[in-house]
Amino acid sequence: MKDGIIDKPSEATKGGFQAIKKIEGILQPIKRVDPPEWMTGFGGKAPSDQARIDLEEAIILEMEEGEPEPELTGDKFHFFLSYAPKGKEKPNASGFFTRGFTKSAVELDAKRRGVSVEDGAMSNLYDTRVILEKQEVLLGKIKREGQEEKEDLYSTNFVFVADDDEASGVDMNDHVKTIILGCTKSAAKRAILLDNRAKRLPEYKEALDGDTLAELLGIEMVDGKFAEKE
Repeated sequence: MKDGIIDKPSEATKGGFQAIKKIEGILQPIKRVDPPEWMTGFGGKAPSDQARIDLEEAIILEMEEGEPEPELTGDKFHFFLSYAPKGKEKPNASGFFTRGFTKSAVELDAKRRGVSVEDGAMSNLYDTRVILEKQEVLLGKIKREGQEEKEDLYSTNFVFVADDDEASGVDMNDHVKTIILGCTKSAAKRAILLDNRAKRLPEYKEALDGDTLAELLGIEMVDGKFAEKE
């Protein structure tokens, strides 16, 4: 800025929720909804239906530089992504929802469960704690009027990213075993729900509730506490 006046568009404030770069929360089932009344379509077309993405117990992890952090009412956060035109069942394969958002969800699920990307699915992330980060995604190429060659077409919005533990390949079974050894069942439940890593994966709590956690982790119950097998 010069003399208190912005010098270029990039210096203007994005403001509020638009300035969130990275956020964490429990992903709720994604819903297809009507476009908001204020939304307009491109080229005079009606706006597409939207995918509404909701996070509960949300925590803002990063803001655009110099932007104040907005307050999340009820620790909840939601945003919309263009899904598909009215009357069309599925979204376009080259749109951001498919190529950026869903693709990153499948990759994260596959990484978490140790399966191939082909076996990943976004719905497996529902009711788990996830991190979303705004990233620029290449959607394809476009030929603009008056140009001879096509140019890359990018779009920026939230995609799923792995946390530091997931990215580094931490063995979650070993980690959970470490935090519950010597615990009673009730103490183990508290340890899992309070652990930033374990609470993202509901299968550990479900196994504990179903009395199968010791078997899952290769340990046993001794005098009412989790212990290594002798």
